[in-house]
Amino acid sequence: QTGKRQRVIPTQDHQALTMNLHPGGRMVVTGGRDDTVRLWDTSSTLAQGVLRGHLDDLSSLSLDTSGDLLLSGSLDGTLILWDMKTQELISAQEGAHKGEISSLVFQPSGILAVSGGQDGKVKLWSLPELNLIHSFNKHRKRVTHTEFNIRGDKLLTSSMDGILGIWD
Repeated sequence: QTGKRQRVIPTQDHQALTMNLHPGGRMVVTGGRDDTVRLWDTSSTLAQGVLRGHLDDLSSLSLDTSGDLLLSGSLDGTLILWDMKTQELISAQEGAHKGEISSLVFQPSGILAVSGGQDGKVKLWSLPELNLIHSFNKHRKRVTHTEFNIRGDKLLTSSMDGILGIWD
C-alpha cells in the first residue's frame, strides 16, 4: 500500500534465482544456485524447508492453484514434482528438455502441467507421474512463457523466435 519495503529474505549460499508465492501469501518458494528448492515464511523470513533432488541450478518454479503441488525445473532439463504438504519428491523426469527448463505452468484442473524449454519445445505432462503426453515442436528458439486460460482448454506460449502460439 505504501510501496515501502517491509523485510528482506537473505538467501546467502542458496542464491535464489526464481521464486513463486504460495497462494496463501504466507510462504514463498525459491529455487537457487545451490540446486535446492527452499520454503520461506514471509513474516519471519526464516527457511521452513529445503527440497533436494536437482543436480543443477533451478531455473523455473510453478505452484498449482491449491499450493499443494510444486513443479521445479533446472538448467540441466530435469523436471521434478513435489508434494508441498510432506515436502517430498513425487516424481522426476531427467532430460525433460535439452538444456534449461524456462517456463512451467499447471493446467487449472491440476491433472496436467506444461514445461517450456531452451530447446524450443513445449511439453504436456500428466500428473502425478510426469508422463509425456505431447510435445509441441513449432518454436525454433527458447520458450519464454507458458500460460493456460482460466478454463484450461487453451495454452498460450511465447518464444525468443517472436512467435506466440495458441494451442487447443
